[in-house]
Amino acid sequence: MIIFLPTVSNADGIWRNWVKNSDCESDDASCFVCRDGNGNGDVNRITDGVGVNGSRGVKVHSIAGAANEWTTEFFVYTPDHVWNTGDHYRFRMSVRADKPSRINVQAHRTPGDYITDGMLDGSYNVTTEWQEIVYEGEVTQSQAGESSGGGGGWDEENVTCTLQTIAFNLNYQKNTVNNFYFDNISWESYSDEVDDVADQTFAFVDEQGNVVPDGSTITINVLNSQGAMVVPLKVKNVEGNAAAVSMYETIDGMPNGSWQTCAFGNCMTLSASGYSAKNIISGTDAYDIQTEWIPEQGNYAFWTATLQIHLFNTITKTVFGMEQQVAGEEIIGYGPKVTINFVYGDNVNLPKKCATPTISFANGKLMFECETEGVEYVPSISLASSQHSNQIELFSVYRFSVYAKKNGYLDSDVASVNIDLNRLKGDMNNDGAISIADAVAIVNVLLGGNSISLYYSVGTDAVTANNYTTANNAQNVSSLSAIPSTLLTVTTPGVYYILLPDQFEPEVGGVVYFNVTKLSINIPGYSVYRTASLSAGVQIKRVNVGTSGSQIDYE
Repeated sequence: MIIFLPTVSNADGIWRNWVKNSDCESDDASCFVCRDGNGNGDVNRITDGVGVNGSRGVKVHSIAGAANEWTTEFFVYTPDHVWNTGDHYRFRMSVRADKPSRINVQAHRTPGDYITDGMLDGSYNVTTEWQEIVYEGEVTQSQAGESSGGGGGWDEENVTCTLQTIAFNLNYQKNTVNNFYFDNISWESYSDEVDDVADQTFAFVDEQGNVVPDGSTITINVLNSQGAMVVPLKVKNVEGNAAAVSMYETIDGMPNGSWQTCAFGNCMTLSASGYSAKNIISGTDAYDIQTEWIPEQGNYAFWTATLQIHLFNTITKTVFGMEQQVAGEEIIGYGPKVTINFVYGDNVNLPKKCATPTISFANGKLMFECETEGVEYVPSISLASSQHSNQIELFSVYRFSVYAKKNGYLDSDVASVNIDLNRLKGDMNNDGAISIADAVAIVNVLLGGNSISLYYSVGTDAVTANNYTTANNAQNVSSLSAIPSTLLTVTTPGVYYILLPDQFEPEVGGVVYFNVTKLSINIPGYSVYRTASLSAGVQIKRVNVGTSGSQIDYE
C-alpha cells in the first residue's frame, strides 16, 4: 500500500554554497586566491589536471627558506557574502601535497587581511593522497572580526562583521619545497528560513503523471520481488527548458540495509545523506528517479527519508577540445520536497502520532492547542473557495489550516476552520453605526456561531436580544444598580458566554467559587467570559456590586 498525504509547508532549513565553481571545472577562479612562495603576489588560478582523478583543480607552490609559515597561502574567498557571529556553516575541501606536511588555518577579511588563528579545526596534516577536510560549526565572535561604529566606545547597535576568507598557511615546513593541490571546495551557510513557495521548474509526479504537491508525505509498506521498497515517483521538467537538476536525499535515519538512487542518468549507492547524480534535463518527459531502500530481510523497522529537488547553475566546460554545457556547483533554486515513510513488517513499533490540534480565533490571533506536548505548529492560510479573477476581496471566507509535528512522532492530521471575514466589517447590522449590537455579532463570529447568551450595554444604546443571541435576556442599563442580582437562570444545560462592559468585570482576586474564564477577545469597552458546563436550574448571580467591579457566582 502506498499512501499520499499532502501537507502544507516546507519547513526544513537549507544550505547555500557561497563558493563559485566549487568543482574547479570552469574558468571562474574568483573564490580561489593563490599566494605562491616565490613572491609573485596573489593570483586567481585554476589548473588543468591537478584535481581529483586528473580533473581541474588549484595548485599552490611553497618554497624553502620561507620567512613565515604564511609566506605561501591558499585563500578560499566569498566575495558575495560576509559571515556573521553565530552563522552556522559547513566547509568541505579535498587536499593533497607532493610531500607530507601540515597546514594551519586562519580567518581573514579579504585574502591577506588577517583576523585570527583557529578557523575550522585549526590545523590539518596533509599527505600525498587525496583527503577531504569536512568541518561544520558556528562562526565565533573572534572569527567574525566584529567592529563597532561607536566612536570610542562599543556600540551594540552598530556592530559589523568582516569575515570573508579562510586562509591556509602552506609554509609550515619553512625549508621544504612543496606543491599543494585543492579541489571540490564548498563553504555553505545554513538557514532555517525557507521560502514557502518552492521553485517550480521541476515537479515530482506519480506513476500516472499527476503532480505530487510540495510537502507531501508518502508511506510505503510493500516490497517488490527484489526485496526493495521503491519510491513511486518521477521528476518532470515542467516547462521543458534545459536546466541543471539533482535531488538531495536525506537518509540519516536509515536503520539497516542499503539505499540506491538512479536519478538523472547515473546510479549511486548512498550510505549517508547526499545528492543523486546531477544533470541537465530538457523536455517535458517524466524521468524515473529509481530510488529505493533495500532493508535487511527480517530486520523490521520504521523510518523516514526526504527527497528535495535542487537546481544548479550551468557552466561551459571543454571536453576533448569541444565546449559543452554541464551542471555547475552553485545552487540557484530549491524545488519541491517530499517525505517518505518506510514501514517494513506488520508488527513494526510505529512512533506515536501527534494529536490533531484545535484552532481558535481570539484577540485578532489564531490560537493553536494540541494534546501532544512540545509540538511545533505548521500553519497555512488559503481562500476557502477558488477565485480566478485578478481581484480578491479582502473580506472573504478564508480557510485556516494547521498540523502539529514533533521529533520522534508522526505528523498530526491537518485541522482546518473557515472564517468568514465578510462578517467582520464593523457595522454588522448595517444601521450606520458601530454599537454593542455589532460587538455581539462579531464575538459570535469569533466563537463560531450565536454563542453570546447574556450581555449588558451601558447608556442609551438600545439592543434587541432576538437579533444576536440565543436567549431573550439582553438588557440595556444606565447604572450598576440596574443590573439584577440574578443574571441568568440556566434552562438548557451547557456552556454559556457573557458579554459585560469593562466596569462590570468580575473580580477574580484568587477566589475560585465563581468558575468563569475571561476570553482574549478584544472588544473595546467590553469583556467576554465563558462559564463551565452548567446544569439546568443553575442561576448565574452578580454579587458585591461596587465601583471596583462585580463578581459572578453560581447557585
